[in-house]
Amino acid sequence: MTNKIILGTVQFGLNYGINNNCGKPEVSQVFKMLEIAAESGIEILDTADAYGNASEILGEFNKLHPGYFKINTKFKAEQGPVDLQLVKSFEHLSVSTINTYFFHSFSDFKNNPNLLIELGQLKEKGSIQKIGVSVYGNDEFEMAFNTKEVDVIQFPFNLLDNRFQRGRLISQAKAKGKELQIRSVFLQGLFFKPIEDIMAKLTPLKPYLKILFELANEYNFAIENLALLYAFSQPEVDYVIIGVDNQVQLKKNLIALQQNISLEIIEIINKIAVRETELLYPKNWK
Repeated sequence: MTNKIILGTVQFGLNYGINNNCGKPEVSQVFKMLEIAAESGIEILDTADAYGNASEILGEFNKLHPGYFKINTKFKAEQGPVDLQLVKSFEHLSVSTINTYFFHSFSDFKNNPNLLIELGQLKEKGSIQKIGVSVYGNDEFEMAFNTKEVDVIQFPFNLLDNRFQRGRLISQAKAKGKELQIRSVFLQGLFFKPIEDIMAKLTPLKPYLKILFELANEYNFAIENLALLYAFSQPEVDYVIIGVDNQVQLKKNLIALQQNISLEIIEIINKIAVRETELLYPKNWK
């Protein structure tokens, strides 16, 4: 299943995640993680200029190891012409083409439909291979898969933001031939925190988390492994984006994917119906 992994790189350039106590890894550690990823069959990296200096670090790695990875990155409409941003990404990443070029935000996609023409031209030239949109809510998801120019949709999906929340739209998007990538598999580390340590604002999520922790315990799964295996069990999903802080996490994730998850467990998770859906988006936690 490693060829279904996209390695996220936000942790390489920023202190990211509510459960990250280590901060940014050293560049040498990033290089080692990338080497392990390549050796394990991971073929795609996900990054953005907004991820601190992650793009520059990947560029230094790509100079030493050209062709190891395909690169997905993002642009922001307010930061100037898309073609100039793309040139900047080429320079930072030390590549000559981008696998998928994403609108960094859905608002950029919604408010700048003219950019789809420019992106289409870049695609025809081979500067980018695919056009992507990153979404949050289901309304955004639906608009994205109903836009013919969009090739790839990236959206949150996890043990709580699950099949109950997304299932119908996932099937509809796949029926339209879209490539589907899921992110936020660990909900920015929320699943790793003891319930008593969860911030007050997220109190409404505690009953759902309790169900998950009990389920993991009953079936003898580490919660992080349950989260991973649930994400990878979705047949219509093409890629799962995971981020890691260190080599140990990466290796543990790779080992976890060797386990099996039963249909019974998947169905139990599918039926967890979070009503406070606004709390499924970390941007609302502040």
